[in-house]
Amino acid sequence: MCSRSRYRSLGEVNAIDYSCYVELVGTAHFTKRSIKEAMSKIMVEKPSDVALELDLERFRELNSCSACPKRFTCNRSTCEFTAASDALGNMDANLWLIDMDRQEIKHRLAQFLTPAEVANLSLLRGDPREGERMVELWELGYKDLAMEVSERQWQLIKRYLPSFYRVILLERDALMAARLVWIVDRKLERSEQPKILAFVGASHLEGIRYYLSNPQVIAPALRRFNLPFTPPTLVRRVKVAAR
Repeated sequence: MCSRSRYRSLGEVNAIDYSCYVELVGTAHFTKRSIKEAMSKIMVEKPSDVALELDLERFRELNSCSACPKRFTCNRSTCEFTAASDALGNMDANLWLIDMDRQEIKHRLAQFLTPAEVANLSLLRGDPREGERMVELWELGYKDLAMEVSERQWQLIKRYLPSFYRVILLERDALMAARLVWIVDRKLERSEQPKILAFVGASHLEGIRYYLSNPQVIAPALRRFNLPFTPPTLVRRVKVAAR
């Protein structure tokens, strides 16, 4: 049972297991299964808050379809994130964007990537058959096998592109977890009961889950990464009173 206590600064987070208040939903971006599951989760769980692995710029692009990689092959360009947003409908729930700003990601990559890593950037493209295999396994419901494929790709990145691995995976895990903790604490401060669904890429599940269960390590991690904390972005409150 999660204890409730007054909201404090991020450096003095409550000594509770925040995973009691946050359900993490791992997704494989743009797969039909992830889209369906995102919509179903919203409708069944009726959360108080929904958090998405997006920044405001990407959220706007995806909602306008201008940047969707599937926009030429489907009749309604969408992904699990915009599907989750749409599924909120007229629920009384907040929608939060918890990812690192895309420009900040680019800035940090430019800051940390070494010349040797830049020479290895072609590894990010990987074997297209591996990517196709991962999507196929995910669509069929074999998520553990799909994650094994993904983990092999991440281990290659960790070995040959450690700065990319740090920024794209480790730093974003810490920041997204910090922002989820911030949302929970703000609601507890107002004596509300948080029920948060957080949709993130499946590769982020392990890291974010660790931070939520061990919140005392979040602030030290942000300091270690020299990563300043900024609150998540609240993009809308969706409920409209009936006339």
